[in-house]
Parts: sequence; C-alpha cells; structure tokens
Amino acid sequence: MDSEKENMEQKLENEAESEVSENEVEKLLNKVEKKEEDESQEAENKSVSFDPNIDPNNEIPELRNNSPDSVEYLKSSLRRSQNITKSFKKGTVTDRQVSQEKQQITSEDEDFDNFDIISCLGGEDFSDLIDEYNTNKHVSISPPEAANASPNLGPPPPPPAAPVTPPPPPPLGLIRQAMQETRTVKLQWYPIRKEMIAGTVWENLPKMNINKEEIKNLFSLSSVETKPEKKVPKILNVLDMQRSNNINIAMKKFKFLNNIKNTDFDCFANEIVTKEEIEMLQRLYFDFPKVKEEINQIEEEVETYPDIPLGSAEQFLLHVKSLPDLETKLSFYIFKLDFPDSKAFVCRSFRLLKDETEALKKNKEFSKLLSRVLETGRVLEKRDFFGFELDFLGNLDQIKDTVSDKSFLYHVLYKSAQSDHKSDIFSPNSHENLASISKCNFACNHGKDDKKEEKFSLHRRLEELQEECGQILENLLPSHDPRMLTFMNEAQKQIVSMKRIQKMLLKDYSKFLAWLAIPPSNQSVFGPDRWAELMVQLAEDVKKTNKEIASKSKKKKTFKH
Repeated sequence: MDSEKENMEQKLENEAESEVSENEVEKLLNKVEKKEEDESQEAENKSVSFDPNIDPNNEIPELRNNSPDSVEYLKSSLRRSQNITKSFKKGTVTDRQVSQEKQQITSEDEDFDNFDIISCLGGEDFSDLIDEYNTNKHVSISPPEAANASPNLGPPPPPPAAPVTPPPPPPLGLIRQAMQETRTVKLQWYPIRKEMIAGTVWENLPKMNINKEEIKNLFSLSSVETKPEKKVPKILNVLDMQRSNNINIAMKKFKFLNNIKNTDFDCFANEIVTKEEIEMLQRLYFDFPKVKEEINQIEEEVETYPDIPLGSAEQFLLHVKSLPDLETKLSFYIFKLDFPDSKAFVCRSFRLLKDETEALKKNKEFSKLLSRVLETGRVLEKRDFFGFELDFLGNLDQIKDTVSDKSFLYHVLYKSAQSDHKSDIFSPNSHENLASISKCNFACNHGKDDKKEEKFSLHRRLEELQEECGQILENLLPSHDPRMLTFMNEAQKQIVSMKRIQKMLLKDYSKFLAWLAIPPSNQSVFGPDRWAELMVQLAEDVKKTNKEIASKSKKKKTFKH
C-alpha cells in the first residue's frame, strides 16, 4: 500500500502543475481508500478448505501384498524394513555402558576358534557341522497529440476579453496535508470562481461565525466508515490443503496414527503397530523434507492464538515430535519383527544344503544314472572315459538320436525301466529342498553376476542384520527399557554364530564338490545354488522322460490286446 500511495502522490504533483482543486484531491483520496478496502476483502476470502471425503486411494497408494513364496515374501518384508530403517538417522549417545562381552563379540577378529558357537539356531541343530569342522580344521577354500480546431465560420468574433490568470497550484505540502487530514462528507456542488462573483449575490454576503471543528466532527467519514477488523480463525490450519488431507486420510485409515498421542509404545507388546503404519509414519514425518519448517510455523501460530484449537493434522505433527526417542524405538521394533523370520530362513537354508549334499552321496539311483550315462557315452565316443563333468547332466535331454529322434536321456532311462522299475532320482521332498536352495546365494564374496544379484543373498542379509544391530545398540540410552539391550546383545551373538556356521558350511561344500570331481579352479563358479539348479533340472527331465516311456509302454500293451 505504501507504493500505491506514493504513486497517487506523484500523480497529484503532476496535476498540480496545471490545475489542482480541492475537490479533485478528495476524489483521489477516495480511490486510495477504495483500493485498500478491496484488497482487505480479497485477503479475507482466501482460506484453506479440507475435504474429508477425498478418496485415500487417490492420495496415498496402496501398499503391495506379500507373495506366498517364502523367498519372495521375505524379500518383500525385508525391503520394506530396510526402506524404513535407512531413513532413521544415526544418533550419538553419551553415558553408555557397554559390557565386556559385547566388545568381544563386535570385534572383527577372524580367529573364532575360542568362540563358543551357538549350535541350535532358528530351530535347527548344527552340532554335526561344528563337530566336523573341529575335526577337520585345516581344510582351506577364495501519448498522442491533440488535433487543431478548425476555424469557426460566421460573424466575426467579439473582441477578446482581458486575459484571466489561473490561480496558482497549491503547494506540495498542502496536498500531503490534505491527504493526512480527517476525511469529511463531500458536497456535490460546483464552486464559482472568485473573478466571477462581482455584482452577484455572493459578493456582499454577511460574515458568519461557525464552529469548524464541530462541523468536521459531525461530518467526519472516519466515524462512519471504519476498516473491518481482522477476523480471528476458529481453528488454526497452518498446513496446505494437500498436506493436511494426506495426514487426515492416514489417521483415518490407521488407528495407531490416530491414537499416537495416547499410545504407550511398548516395544515388547504383541502387534502394537504394523510395518504399514510405521512406513506411513515415516513418509508423513521422518522423510518429509519440510517437516521442521511446518512445526516451527505451527508453534508460532499457537503462541499468537493460544486459545484457538489446532487442526487435526497440525496436532498430529506436534504429537509425533513430543514422543521421546521415537526413531530408536521404531528401529528396534522393526528389527524385533524381522529378526526371527530372517534367522529361521537363513538357518533353514544352511540345514537344507548340508542335508541334501549328504543325501546325494548316499543316493543309489543317482549313482546308477551316472553309470549308465558313462557307459553309453563310452560307446558313442569309442573311448574309455572314467567320468565326465557334472554340467553334462543338463544336456541329456537335448541330444537326440538320428532314427527315432528320441533323447539321450530317453534311451538311458528306457534301459533302466526294463531292469528296475524305480527310476526317480529324487524324492518329492528332496526336489522341493533343492528348489529352495537354488533360490539363495550362499557365497560370502559377491561378484558381478546378474543372476546372483537376483537371488536372496544369505551373507548380505547377515551383514545387514549385524549393521542394524550395531546402530540400535549405539542409540540405546540408560533410560530405555533394559529388555531392549538384553535382546540386542543376544541377537548379536546369534548373528555372529550364523556367520561362522556359514564359513564352516562352505568349507564342507568345497569337499562335496571335490567328491563330484570338480577341480578347485572351477569351484568358485559352481556354488550351491548352481548345483541345486542342475539337480532340479535333471529331476524334471527324468520325470518328463519317464512319463513319455510309460505312455509308450501303455500304447504297446493296448496294441497287443
């Protein structure tokens, strides 16, 4: 408004150079007041509305469902947990007491011969593997102008009158003083100039004394027209409409967020909060870039209007801020939810690998199949071979004869079916176990194999668990529930034990590959997942070929009858 008044003053100064009357000054003042009133009314009309009936699906996307597959389910669950925990900042803690036992476990010493490994983990017993390792410790692995008026035609004009000198313009100070004086009611008359009153009624009017101040007060516009006072809001809404809608929709959908002020956050209670709710809280608060600015604005409005209630979305942000150590508690709670499932899955995978490698050594049907493939190959190659690389088993169904276009595997199994009716190599349970092994990456060192990256890395999961565990232990305060420290210390022991059992298992698997005549130079590319894939493919090829043989035999019997 200061700039508008300055423009009006400049305009008045320009007009004063030619002719400025008191009536024109008042008209300009009226324009300024009208402009102020319009802007005030426009500012009051701007308000933020909230529509509680907005569809939540249009504002907040639904979260994905978990896959029924165990590996995919665990991947989905862990991916959500990792997205949550990565946003929590690492805190610094003073006056921490760390036990001597914790310091011993977190050390990076690779020599763990003196460490008491927990043999029973995730419901699985690894005592046999530990005993074997202790027995064989020494096995190693890697503006336009105006127109002139035309002359008037007719009688000659009268002689020109004496020139009339226009009144001088009022000084600039008078104009500014007029703008600052109290405004009064204006009379809609046309004033007569002084040089025109000679010989008129206006020349000899009697002098009258009037009270000028009283007249000004009686006809003052300031006592009639006053500016409207600023309206005090009934509810303080500081956030923008979209942000407020998102928070209100989430509070309506999730009970934990709606009652977060009244929730006693006990990390050891059963199902006090779900991952979905923590993920939404993270999105609305911890991951929102302007949340600190919003809270500052809300607190300033509360100080300005202490007796006016806040909007529900603004209350939510202040409630979350008031909760002590919420990030640490949520990080611990996520870890507590994930750790049992991760531990059970990792230990189960270790146990399956150990059991299936031992079972293959005792599988007589597998030995018979190798023998028949070797003898048949000797005939075709016309050389006396003593064995073949294991990858060849994946090509048995691809090699065809030149007469009947039957596969190499067909002829091997056909002869076997004539002498022995049992020709399935693996039981359904073993086939399922091998399929589970093939979906996991057991290696400790991760290369650039894209197929490996697609699989669930057991070693990486153990590393993530250990890192999360260490971060939570760093942020634990003496004021926290002592059960949290006990839980994390025990979890750390179990993580270290699982990592060391993994190393023992890989040494044992190296000896298994040596039994399969795979040289040490090739063992790094022949991991447990690749071996399991080969066995699964072989089992499926054998099953398909056996069905083909059985169908042909059935047709022959029908033809004979």
